[in-house]
Amino acid sequence: MWVKNLAHKIILLYGFVISGVVQSLIAFFQKSSILASNHVMFDISGSFGNPRQLGGYLAVCSVVSICLLISNIKGKNKLLIDLLTVSLIIQIGGLYLADSRAGFLALAVGITLFFIPTIKKYKRLFFSIMAGLILSMSIALYFYRPASANGRLLVWRVSTEMIADKPFFGHGIGAFSEKYMLYQAKYFSENPTSVFISVADNVVYPFNELLNVTIQQGIIGLLLFLAIFYFAFRVKDNRIFKVALTALAVFSMFSYPAEIFPLLLLFSVCLGGLVDSSDLTHNSVRNKMVIIILCLFVVFFVAKDLILINQLSNSYKNNNMILFEQSYEKMQYNHTYHYYYMDWLMEQPNSEHSERIKKILPSCENYCLLAEYFWANKNYEQAETTLRTAANMIPTRLRPKYLLWQLYVETKNTPAALEKAQDILVTPVKIESVYTLKVKAQMRKYLF
Repeated sequence: MWVKNLAHKIILLYGFVISGVVQSLIAFFQKSSILASNHVMFDISGSFGNPRQLGGYLAVCSVVSICLLISNIKGKNKLLIDLLTVSLIIQIGGLYLADSRAGFLALAVGITLFFIPTIKKYKRLFFSIMAGLILSMSIALYFYRPASANGRLLVWRVSTEMIADKPFFGHGIGAFSEKYMLYQAKYFSENPTSVFISVADNVVYPFNELLNVTIQQGIIGLLLFLAIFYFAFRVKDNRIFKVALTALAVFSMFSYPAEIFPLLLLFSVCLGGLVDSSDLTHNSVRNKMVIIILCLFVVFFVAKDLILINQLSNSYKNNNMILFEQSYEKMQYNHTYHYYYMDWLMEQPNSEHSERIKKILPSCENYCLLAEYFWANKNYEQAETTLRTAANMIPTRLRPKYLLWQLYVETKNTPAALEKAQDILVTPVKIESVYTLKVKAQMRKYLF
């Protein structure tokens, strides 16, 4: 609403440019070890959680920079041309460091959309050439990191089964993280020789926002979501915002921008930028009052939640879990909170809320913890079922299979223990480690 009522939306577009430059500079400083990355496994991340998120953000900002540069070349504004050229070079450098395939594809599609209306005589030829280039680029990006691409294909393949179970109204908000790994376990139990076994891992996001909407809210929700884009692209003016929205939409087909606040914010800004403020001149005072009230509500609730998160962090550091217990209903779907709270519950079997451990979000490691909970309470049958599910979630992980072997040995189920020991020895592992070597050595000693 604020962006819709903004009289000079060009300010926001230059804000994209400045923001993209700042994020790129942060990435350069991180690459040079002047600043620390926010991810332990990657040298750069900008101010985001990982470089892929940074790549999506820079793709949108770079598209806007290119559009503004071309517009100013037509207007022959030399100062702005020079500034935008330098800004674009910096952003492309940051995008290169981010190494985001989805970001590069979003940039290519966004630029294509910007140029299509300007070429009238050869529009079809231009579109055909660009379509071919984008297809070639997509294939090249697939083979650039095929393991990562196959990992996404696995997620999309399993996600279709979730949609097939509840196609019309979906599984509900937040259902993906609650159910996906159980569906992946089912998939591998039914397809033990699948080509995707080597790329299986714990999954929290579907890496495709259309799939995410359909899984959670079904076809009905998907149609409502697509309607937003339909009406947005019917707007004839503000083409740069439309191009930026397109780049963000393309990136969302391979990532999870709805989970990253700055990227989600871009979605709102691009939608608001499509509307001409002159259409909203009537009732402008009322509009401003509504915006002020909404902003106050947002500031209040965001501040309140930030204070709560800070209190939770301090209470965990001080091992004071009273606030954690009291905040469960509000925070249980926050992945970070969920992980720490469930980990603490595992160490507190006498807690009055120990049964909450059964609501642990499914992942291979979490289900190993849950199985240990059942095991400690002598519920061997439930422990075995949980460990079998964990083993099927990621067939290359040895821990759930090793725990199953220990369970069979303890319960004196020798035939099952022998079978599981043989299974462990033939299981290919992604990364050989001291743990995997010790487990396999123990299995050889047990068998021979």
